[in-house]
Amino acid sequence: MKTYEYSLTFRLPASNPNPDDYLDRLFEAGCDDALIGLGTQGSIAIDFTRLESSASKAVHGAINQVKMAIPGVELLEVKPDLVGLSDIAELVNCSRQNIRKLAVDSKVAFPQASVSGTVPLWHFFEVGRWLMDSPRIKSKPTEESIEISKIAFKLNMAVQHDRFEKCVAEDKSVY
Repeated sequence: MKTYEYSLTFRLPASNPNPDDYLDRLFEAGCDDALIGLGTQGSIAIDFTRLESSASKAVHGAINQVKMAIPGVELLEVKPDLVGLSDIAELVNCSRQNIRKLAVDSKVAFPQASVSGTVPLWHFFEVGRWLMDSPRIKSKPTEESIEISKIAFKLNMAVQHDRFEKCVAEDKSVY
């Protein structure tokens, strides 16, 4: 068994968008290993620390428990997936400055950002794998964090695909 840490964000059903109303139901459904964020009306963010045999079982099990507790809930995002330099530093337990040095050093082949711009973003599993192989950094990501990030990437792509399909179905001129 391994310990996996990840976050799930859900859109609550329009019929009851108050996250406070679901706390007991989530606990009873098996989400007793989670911290529940209630910041935004209409959505709920849940941070899990789950002991499981695989990342896939950990994440899919949690999603199923949330769906049992809150019928009609919609998965919006799984984290960690897209991360900035500060997120990377936190995930590997080192300073942001160390990660930034690696990212801008022309002598090393730091992974290409997946989203460029003022604040570039990387898929953590790509950076995590690179950091595992890099002799230039002592603090390494855990295998569990990389596994979770791969699952997060895959699920987030499916969520975005479904959103696109709904958009196309509603407005044929988009596609």
